[in-house]
Amino acid sequence: MRSALGASVADLGQKLFDRGIINSLPELSSEIRYRGVSWSLEPTAPGDLHINLLGERRAIGAIRSAVDAGAVAVCWSNPSPDLAADLAARGVAVLETNDERRAMSFASANLFGYPSHGLPVVGVTGTNAKTTVVLMVAACLQRAGVPNAFSCSELVGVGDRTWRPTLTTPDAPQLQRWLGESRDADCEVAVVEVSSQAIADARVADVEVDIGVCTTIGVDHLDVHGDEATYRATKRSMFEQLGPAGYAVFHGDEPAVVQVAAGTGAIDVSVGRSAGSAVRITDDGLFFGADFARLSSGVEGVVEVSNPHVTGHVLTSAALAGTAAVLSGASFEAVEAGLNDFAGLPRRLQVVTRRPFTLVDDMCNPHSLANTVEAALTPLRREARRFVAAIAVRGNRGAELNAQQGELLGGILVGLDVDVVHVTRSEDFMGDADRVTEAEQRALIEALDSWGLEVRVHAGLRPMIEEIAHAAARHDLVFLVGHPGLAPGVDVLKELLRADGRRGRRSLVHFAPPNDELLARSAGRSSSPTAPADTVEVCR
Repeated sequence: MRSALGASVADLGQKLFDRGIINSLPELSSEIRYRGVSWSLEPTAPGDLHINLLGERRAIGAIRSAVDAGAVAVCWSNPSPDLAADLAARGVAVLETNDERRAMSFASANLFGYPSHGLPVVGVTGTNAKTTVVLMVAACLQRAGVPNAFSCSELVGVGDRTWRPTLTTPDAPQLQRWLGESRDADCEVAVVEVSSQAIADARVADVEVDIGVCTTIGVDHLDVHGDEATYRATKRSMFEQLGPAGYAVFHGDEPAVVQVAAGTGAIDVSVGRSAGSAVRITDDGLFFGADFARLSSGVEGVVEVSNPHVTGHVLTSAALAGTAAVLSGASFEAVEAGLNDFAGLPRRLQVVTRRPFTLVDDMCNPHSLANTVEAALTPLRREARRFVAAIAVRGNRGAELNAQQGELLGGILVGLDVDVVHVTRSEDFMGDADRVTEAEQRALIEALDSWGLEVRVHAGLRPMIEEIAHAAARHDLVFLVGHPGLAPGVDVLKELLRADGRRGRRSLVHFAPPNDELLARSAGRSSSPTAPADTVEVCR
């Protein structure tokens, strides 16, 4: 990530030393300036500070390659004395750190002028619904005329510009550059999705969060954190950094959320249906009562929500987003407009098309499975001749999680009188990070079997979609559920229809708009009217 002006390596070294991030302060030339931050396995450009994140065996080769590519300084934890001497002879600054990721975060913030210091930041964390809340906050601010930027797992935006991200929370150099761009574009608020991995990797260590939002708390990313307690403690650390002037906004009806977000010394703003909530959720919308007015030094207000996309657990997300937006300067009227314009998200109980059959696509959020899927699919099932479900095994998440998913889905599918159940490992699309084990597949299938369901098992995603598409008729309901194994499912179906002659190509007209367009609408970045109900729907 590049900065035209660059920053002094000597000045950076002093700051890192003062903060205990480097072990000693070497003699550094005041003439050396770094203009970017790169790290292991990422391309290095001339003028970069290169951070080594590789083990000792691979570090020497990576560092030599970075210097050959033009790195002016290198930073790593176990520098070889011979290599360090060689680099110093070549005029390359060498910094020995005790925490490479912390060094990368600080060096990136330093390069871009600590952009979060003068830019209010809303940080959204939790197990589920982070993306929904980020986009809703952005939409409410947009309707309020508050210049804003947002970053989530599906879309990134600065002002009216949007693009696709590479990570749920960008690496520190990307994140600090985005914050710098947001500041320089005169944005008044930046809204960012904060994953637990990002906190653990120190990607947000030098981002000053002013409003922290916690959505739901379940069990996730134990491959990173080791156990549930560490996962929750990692999430809580974001709220512990808010300080007495910061706001902690959280779903107060969920004890696990309260345990993570409340009582850190920030101003606690609980959202929920319970009587003690500062912001009350009702069947018709949101009530910002006297407690909210006192905590925010603002006024009471009501937000009416009539959007069919915003019901059930999505209404809770809307309450969290609306609260953060009001605390960030949006009026109640703007929040109401932003939430009622929300167009939904891809793969969140999305009705993708009604032709050549009804197709619903869902990521398989355990929170939505337990609360809304059966109610959402019931009216569609009544209209359908046959009901076909396609489930992806969740790779690299363990047998227990897949068993839980199978148990939940099995009960729902039996209640909806499913006709056929397919299961796939999606071997033709999944990489090593999401590869399904035999134990994971067996756990899912056994859970479905316990409900008396007969399951057709497929190694690949494409053969499964081909079989489903070939057998499905006009009045059938097809439900694709699972992440990430079924994420390419709709695109595979579109490819099959394109190859099916004029009739297949005509069916594509009835599909929902591209994901980027739908996401932009939900973030308030498009003035285009919502497409007709038979082409864009979120099943609620």
